[in-house]
Amino acid sequence: PQGVAQSGAGALTKAEQIQAGRRLFGSICAACHQPTGQGRAINSLVFGRLGEVVVNGAKDNNNMPSFPLNDQDMANVMTFVYNSFGNSALDVTPDEVKFQRTKVPAPAATPAVKSVFE
Repeated sequence: PQGVAQSGAGALTKAEQIQAGRRLFGSICAACHQPTGQGRAINSLVFGRLGEVVVNGAKDNNNMPSFPLNDQDMANVMTFVYNSFGNSALDVTPDEVKFQRTKVPAPAATPAVKSVFE
């Protein structure tokens, strides 16, 4: 199994989830993605990323490791990102992350994507 066990702290409100995600993003993600949150979504966070990707017409060929975050922490980070940087204010639940872990990892190179977080 990937990731780490849930802490059992219970459900967070959206505001709590965004705040927790902001802290994780600032301490883990911003080193590569800068404060503006450039990158791809749950699949990349769960499985990592290798090879070239085209996002909003710009090519990037850096690698992103997978992180041993639990489902709640990943949902917090993604909810923060989806509610920041002019994005669409979507919520990500721990169940969505858990489901993504059952999927086959994305191929090393992915086709161009329209939006930073689609």
